[in-house]
Amino acid sequence: MSILENLQDHDWVTAAIQRGARQALIKHKAMGVPIAIWREGKVVLVPPEEIEIPDAPEDCSSSPS
Repeated sequence: MSILENLQDHDWVTAAIQRGARQALIKHKAMGVPIAIWREGKVVLVPPEEIEIPDAPEDCSSSPS
């Protein structure tokens, strides 16, 4: 499939974003770097020891079926 076809597959795009965000959280936590999130109308820094890593999606394929 072409990249254009992949980008039109909403499930593929959502899974790719989730994988990237999860990888970023793992790296931040491992390196001891806080993350910035939006909470109650303000930017809040979350210390690395409080970063929660979501479970990996069941189907983490890098390309659509």
